Amino acid sequence: MSPLPYAVPPPPGNSSPSDASNRTMQNRIDTPVSAPAPPHAQDFSWSKVPLPSHFSSPGLASASRVSSYQSTISNLSAQSEPIVLSTNTLINTTSPGQYNPLHHYQPCMYPSCTSHYTLAHTGPTYYLPQGPYSLARLHGYCHQHATREWKETNAMCKSEWECLRQNAGRKTLGSIAAEFEIFLEGLKEERGLEDGTLFRKQKIRVSGVAQPVLQSHNSAKGKARQDEEGDSAWDWRYSPRPCITSSCLSPPYSPYANDLYAFYHTRQPSTFLPLRVLCPTCSKAEVEMFAERVTEKWSSRCGWDKTEWNGWFSNVVRDREMEGEFWEATQGRAVKARGPVQLVEKVEEEEEEGKKGKRSILRKLFSSMTV
Repeated sequence: MSPLPYAVPPPPGNSSPSDASNRTMQNRIDTPVSAPAPPHAQDFSWSKVPLPSHFSSPGLASASRVSSYQSTISNLSAQSEPIVLSTNTLINTTSPGQYNPLHHYQPCMYPSCTSHYTLAHTGPTYYLPQGPYSLARLHGYCHQHATREWKETNAMCKSEWECLRQNAGRKTLGSIAAEFEIFLEGLKEERGLEDGTLFRKQKIRVSGVAQPVLQSHNSAKGKARQDEEGDSAWDWRYSPRPCITSSCLSPPYSPYANDLYAFYHTRQPSTFLPLRVLCPTCSKAEVEMFAERVTEKWSSRCGWDKTEWNGWFSNVVRDREMEGEFWEATQGRAVKARGPVQLVEKVEEEEEEGKKGKRSILRKLFSSMTV
C-alpha cells in the first residue's frame, strides 16, 4: 500500500489527533506563504481497468456546464454549474485577508436544495425589479430556484388582478387599479423582508456572525431575531482552511472559491474526485498517485476475478474517503478555533424601515376605502 502525500491517520482506537498537530495546523492558518509549483501531470490509460458496477465509467464521467443568465430564465431545468477548468492549470488562491465567502460559491437557501451558486454567474440586472409587475428576484436562492419563484409570483399577481376584475361589481377600473397597486406594494414589502431574512441566514451560514451583534438594544427584539434565524448556523467549510500536508507551505484555500470550485467538484478522468482536505497542488498530486496505484494493482496480474477485484477496489476507495473525512474533521477544529468573520448588522435601521413601509401601506389602504 503506497503512502499518500500527507500524514497517515491514527489507528481506529484514537478518535482525534493530538493537541500538537492541532497547534501546528492552527499556526499554518495565520501564516500564508506562496504555494509550491504543481507536479507534472501524468496521463493514465483507464480503458483496460474495470470499475465496479456502482462506479461510473471514465468516458461517462459527468462534465460541468455553464448556464448563462438568459438560458437560466428560458429553461428552469438548466443547472447552474461552474466553468470547467483544466486540471493541468495551477489555480491561484487569494490570501485569507482578501477572501470574502459571500463573493464565491454559496449554498442555496431553498428548502431541500443542496446546490451551490455564485454571483459571478449572474448578470448586472439579475436582482433588479423586472417583469410586468416590477418584482425582484430573492437573494439566497440559486439561479434556478430564484427564477422559478419569481415566475410563480408573477403568475400569482396576474391571477390576483383577474380576480379583482371579476369581483369588481360596480367599482370603476381606476378603483380596481388602486386596490391592485396597494396589493403590489404590500407584496413587494413582504418580499423585501423575506429577501433580507434569506440574506442574513445565508451570511450567517457562510461567513458567521458574533452572537452579541445579533442582539439589539432591546432584548425582546434581539430574542425575536435569534428565533427567526435559529435554523442557521455558521458552516466552517466555506472559510479558508489549511492544507493537511505537514510539509506544505501553501496559504489557506477554500474548495468553494470561484477559481477552485470546478476543480474540487469535477471528477478526474479516473472518475475520482480530488480531496478537499488538500490544497490544489497537493490534491492534484494525490489523486494522480491514487489513480496510478489502482493502475499498477490491475497490471500486477494477467487476469483478475471480478469479485476479488471489485472487493479490493471498493476497499481502497472507502479507505480514501474515510481518511478524507477524518482530516476534514481536523481542519474543522482548526478553523472553528480561529472563529468566523465578525460581521455587524444594522438591526435597528432594518426594523425601522420595515415599520415605515407597513404604515405607508395601511394609510393608502385606508384612503382607498374612504373614497
